[in-house]
Amino acid sequence: MSELVQTINNALSDATRCKMLSYALAANHAIPTREFMHALGLDQFAIGYHVRMLTKIDLMVCTKVGTIKVYTVNTTTLELYITELNKIFVNRIAERFANANSTR
Repeated sequence: MSELVQTINNALSDATRCKMLSYALAANHAIPTREFMHALGLDQFAIGYHVRMLTKIDLMVCTKVGTIKVYTVNTTTLELYITELNKIFVNRIAERFANANSTR
């Protein structure tokens, strides 16, 4: 498994970060910290912790608009992750199919 897949899997093993990513994708606009706070029912400290984790692995991008930080999904990283996952699953399915046919 690639380092990218392992890193993102580890980050998304936390339900809050999954919710944040899902919310940001559905919103389709830059999300200020306060919006995440209201949407997820978490305080500023918790939101800050989780968005730092997501920006550290380049899954989200932080931009400062005046004094407000807003976050967007880095679709390039997300697409690379999805591509890598597809490769893993396609390869595993092909291996199982080949093994099933070789035992017959």
